[in-house]
Amino acid sequence: KAQQSTPFHPVTGVTVYEAEADCAWLSAQKQRILRLPSEEEWEFAARGEDGRPFPWGEEFVATFANTVESGRGSALDASSLPGDVSPFGVMDLCGNVQQWTSSVYTPLPVEIYPPSTLRVARGGSFHDTAFGSRVSYRRAYPPGYFYPFLGFRLAAEV
Repeated sequence: KAQQSTPFHPVTGVTVYEAEADCAWLSAQKQRILRLPSEEEWEFAARGEDGRPFPWGEEFVATFANTVESGRGSALDASSLPGDVSPFGVMDLCGNVQQWTSSVYTPLPVEIYPPSTLRVARGGSFHDTAFGSRVSYRRAYPPGYFYPFLGFRLAAEV
């Protein structure tokens, strides 16, 4: 019901299982393979070839992305902030909502996590600061986790 009243908002509040099911359903409807991007694909789309910390460049600009610093406090219509764009033209990678990926999270040697399978979410959201919105920032969530600042984007097989 909430999605019907805001049709251009990103889909949020879904588990990775629901996001993958949506990808499978849409793949069947469109007769092409649509899926969650891998963590590596997501980061390359956000950084470009020069390894920038934000999709648009080296310095954080609060007006470019929907993060805590922008003061908006909730999700916006997809692609409504033209400053949050990567070198490849991909939008909303720094702010608006975090995005599930298809990748399993492998903790770094200094990280301690309970023994379970975690999935990677990337990108910043209206709930994140500039620090958490850097394109290098990784999050680990249980696959059944859902929240209003967590959604997904699609990758299409060519």
